[in-house]
Amino acid sequence: MNTDVLNKINFTLVSLFIFFLTVPIYKNGTSLILILLLISTLFFSIKTRNIRFNKKYLFLIIPLIVYSFGLINTINIDYGLSFFIRNISFFFIPLIFSNFNFKYNNLEWFKLFFIIGAIISSIISSFYFFYYFNIGEKLYKIISIDYFHTTYLGMIFCIALIFSIEKFIQKKGTIYLICSLILLFSTIAVSARIILISLFAILIYYINKYIKSGIKKLLGLILITSLILITIKFVPSINRKFSQLTKIENLKYDKNNYKSVSLRLGKIQATVQVIEENMVLGSGTGDLYEFLNAEYRKMGFTMGYKNNYNPHNQYLSFLARSGIILGSFLIYFIYLHPFFLSKKSSYKAIIPIMLVFGLTSLTESILDVQKGIYMYTFLICLILYSDESYNYN
Repeated sequence: MNTDVLNKINFTLVSLFIFFLTVPIYKNGTSLILILLLISTLFFSIKTRNIRFNKKYLFLIIPLIVYSFGLINTINIDYGLSFFIRNISFFFIPLIFSNFNFKYNNLEWFKLFFIIGAIISSIISSFYFFYYFNIGEKLYKIISIDYFHTTYLGMIFCIALIFSIEKFIQKKGTIYLICSLILLFSTIAVSARIILISLFAILIYYINKYIKSGIKKLLGLILITSLILITIKFVPSINRKFSQLTKIENLKYDKNNYKSVSLRLGKIQATVQVIEENMVLGSGTGDLYEFLNAEYRKMGFTMGYKNNYNPHNQYLSFLARSGIILGSFLIYFIYLHPFFLSKKSSYKAIIPIMLVFGLTSLTESILDVQKGIYMYTFLICLILYSDESYNYN
């Protein structure tokens, strides 16, 4: 099998990976495609007697190194190994990208496929809206249960919007303007607080970056701020979520209040307690839930231990699981290091994409679940691979 044929196979597999990542019609689709990509990579490496791991991706394997240390401090070794394996794509996806031989145009197609997949998900979400004719809490719950967790769906829309805006700026194509508008309204429609904040951050970034005139920049900021405030005021589900913030009397869990914010405060309160009691070594790779459930019981947080809630904050999750030192290591390499890479990169979309991951990590443990890990590692590798101007080697 020659290199051209293998590249075509890999191109098809990556396209399918993006499709299953953005359109969750088959739960195990992304994992299946990742396995096929790994087999293809190993086949090519054996054939050429050359397997590579590009050093620009080395920082991505830091979580695996930290979690392997955490296994030593783990009692529930079965779950610890399961969690470690769940994170193995921090190694496999960079390995696959290190052995690709794609051209720049192939990578632009991948970004386009991400946009298309997000728009397909937007259409499916719209079907739920028209079928149930409700943009309130009912629709939010239906989409979360029947289709996709709204935060992750919102992340997909935000990232697709970034790709679409970048393509519009580069090519001035009307189709990308239309796609951007569709994705903008789709992002608002998922009705997730942190996604709306992420959207605001993205739009502010692009206004600041591409509008040079001070007056136009000010007008743009006023327009975007007005759009967000109008959305919060007049979209019922979003208004309800932000209104909950004004009703919090103190930043502690209230066991008589089962609203979203109170529940999140309960998760954070329990996680902070776990961190304080295990500052050096953390809970261990596999024991975080045991520690959290013990704290939930002390607090009288019944829903917490019955539903086995995770911290719903990736930063705190890192610190609780791995301790202050190694947890801080993870936070630096996952969230801050890509910003430093962006200074050496020609592809500045890494900045708004990291804004999305950084902000959503405040309310979700996105890198404790498979779809979040896939999304992060794939997008970071795609961006670094597509950057032709910086010589990492």
